[in-house]
Amino acid sequence: MRLKSRVGSLVNRLLYPCFAAIFLIWAYTVRPAGRQLVFCPTPIISNRYWVEALREGGENAVTLMSGHYSVNRKEDFDLYYSDLVPGWVPSRFRADVGPLFASLYLLREASVVHIPFTGGPLGPTRLWRWESKLLKRAGIKIVVLPYGGDAYMYSQVIDTSLRHGLLLSYPAAARREPDIHQRVESWNLDADAVICGFMVDGMARWDVLRLRHSVLIFNLGNRTRTVGATGMAPTEWSPSFTLRTIGVSKAQSSSLTPWTNFDVRACLSNCDCSSRCLMSRCGQCSKRWTFSWTS
Repeated sequence: MRLKSRVGSLVNRLLYPCFAAIFLIWAYTVRPAGRQLVFCPTPIISNRYWVEALREGGENAVTLMSGHYSVNRKEDFDLYYSDLVPGWVPSRFRADVGPLFASLYLLREASVVHIPFTGGPLGPTRLWRWESKLLKRAGIKIVVLPYGGDAYMYSQVIDTSLRHGLLLSYPAAARREPDIHQRVESWNLDADAVICGFMVDGMARWDVLRLRHSVLIFNLGNRTRTVGATGMAPTEWSPSFTLRTIGVSKAQSSSLTPWTNFDVRACLSNCDCSSRCLMSRCGQCSKRWTFSWTS
């Protein structure tokens, strides 16, 4: 463990500054004209859906992720940092240098990068403050798509019910607010576009009119909507919300099998509509039930 920590410290202190110099030289001299729309690096499943939607429109889009969550499958995303690290790099160094090779990939292939406020591949490194400058110097457009924990500063959330819900679900983010604030300010200054949807609390700007911009996959199979004898259509309920609503204790809920993204999509394929209780505002309606058709 100590050796791994020392390796990480060595990479941060020596390799990353050298990499920044190489990045700049390449950007000024030999950078090819990238053509890809790249979504990175947080493995939120909506990134995959963004890419699939863009591909249907004829765009060259790709996902580049640092890893993947257990609710997803590895094949849900196109590329991972580990795919870009050459085989000759020793295994003990591969995780540390992964962000470097991912950034080089962006420099070589990307025309537009789509990232959260935590930044791109260099976000967790000492170079995070310079990443936006390096990308812009290379002529790469930056689109920021916040997802929640990367951007919410709880002290600036006006709706107290939303703030309380965030504190219950993600309490650690409250202690990271100073860091979140710094990153939001930095990317807000350098991003070419910020698309924050209804996440407007604490946001200095949004470049697309407020909307719920999540991308969903609708081709879940050919079927016709049916309505039961009672006249009520079958619905799908968010498992996490249902557990919290009925008061299932953490000990009880931990024994339940978690849903994967595949399970959710399979459930949606058998539903006529999806009902979700949003604790955040939707348009001018606060704390209301919203229904979205999935067929």
